[in-house]
Amino acid sequence: MTLDNTNLMPPGQGGGGTSTFAKGMSVFECVADAPRPMGVIDIAAATGIEKSAVQRIINTLVQTGYFLRDAQTRKYRVGPKALRLGYGYLATDDLVKTAMPHMFRLSDIAQSPISLAIKLQKELIIAARLRMNAVHNSSSVLGERMPFYWTASGRAILAHLPQQEALEILQTLESGNFTTGTMSDPAEIYENLRATRPKGYIVTTDDITRCKVKFGAPIFDQDKYPVAALVVCILNPKESHEDLERTIAPLLLSATTEISKAIGFHG
Repeated sequence: MTLDNTNLMPPGQGGGGTSTFAKGMSVFECVADAPRPMGVIDIAAATGIEKSAVQRIINTLVQTGYFLRDAQTRKYRVGPKALRLGYGYLATDDLVKTAMPHMFRLSDIAQSPISLAIKLQKELIIAARLRMNAVHNSSSVLGERMPFYWTASGRAILAHLPQQEALEILQTLESGNFTTGTMSDPAEIYENLRATRPKGYIVTTDDITRCKVKFGAPIFDQDKYPVAALVVCILNPKESHEDLERTIAPLLLSATTEISKAIGFHG
């Protein structure tokens, strides 16, 4: 299976001939990605689409049930009908269907939360997550876009991408996100990540709470291209990193190897 998205263009960036459908998708994605309801003026400013066109698009999305309107604030948010779009992907995608049994098995053995992130151009999308219990109250939800460099899944994929593509992604990082002592040069970051290739996985630690250790490993397609990554999250580790690696890494690599083989990888 190959995720062929190399020639896709983001909605609204198709030049002067941008179609009504592309504009509609831009409006939909803008509101879907927003942390709170948006008004027409805000949507028009964010998408670069004229206000009158935005209003027409919104009216259609409300009429079809994909948007909901707050009568008091007159702002819009995505409605529950939009879940049907995600369900169609989850129910039919070979990678997700193949990964789920391995995720359940890995979660049961490791007794830790597991997540699957899919690479889509220069973005990461959370496609599946298994929580152990209510204590695992991660804010990430299905369909959420995740940053590449700041996540175990993103780093695991970056480490195995062709150099030019990895550098293009790393060059989009905002310099303000880096702190003293953190690498900020894309080439240096890439070389540091590529050095982890022999191990086959990445280990990251939560920089804020220091209570989460994450192990991420890539999943490859038949072209030996990293299309996704599987992550094991250790919430409150009592063992050392070395002890955790001896336990978790073999389990994770076994799962990603089997998933990769199932979708066509021959390594």
